[in-house]
Amino acid sequence: KQQVLAELPREITNNYYIDLQERQHKIHTGYLQSLQPLLNKKYLTPVELRRLQLLLLKMRQVCNSTYLIDRQTHISPKLKELEGLLDELVTQNGHKVVIFSEWTTMTMLIGKHLSQAAIPFVELSGKIPITKRQALIDEFTNNPECKVFLSTDAGGTGLNLQAADCVINFELPWNPGRLHQRIGRVSRIGQQSSCINVGNLIATD
Repeated sequence: KQQVLAELPREITNNYYIDLQERQHKIHTGYLQSLQPLLNKKYLTPVELRRLQLLLLKMRQVCNSTYLIDRQTHISPKLKELEGLLDELVTQNGHKVVIFSEWTTMTMLIGKHLSQAAIPFVELSGKIPITKRQALIDEFTNNPECKVFLSTDAGGTGLNLQAADCVINFELPWNPGRLHQRIGRVSRIGQQSSCINVGNLIATD
């Protein structure tokens, strides 16, 4: 790694801290109250451990959008923040951007916004057969009109997305290695841009 560091582009990371809306906060607090008795236990049964993991998962999801929890509402200050970022990066300045989210439901919601904003994009998830993934990369790489590569973590390994110079993480993965994988799809030797911009959308508190 030390030998190739000089050949890798510079990375500039910006963290965007976003307040939860009142309804999101209530849902998040409700999960936290259910979680507290489990956290106070000295030992957890396998069932309790699964329950704890599920509650933590739901708490992370509600920070993205209430739609990931109940399908009846779609409250997402993060998506509003993303709209502003895409307007600045893509619409005004023509950058190519890779957007990662852990959940296909969230990438679907982001995709809807991209379509409404008339921003051409390609989308990759685990449902896309491996044989068809290269065609998506080629479209993103070779079509100057295709500005966004929208991906779940299925696209975190083995992809070369160095046509982009911006990465937006709609949420931070818990595993730091997965975060490095995401950024590493863009930050590669031979990258045309000398600088990679990384934006992380983080729910406050």
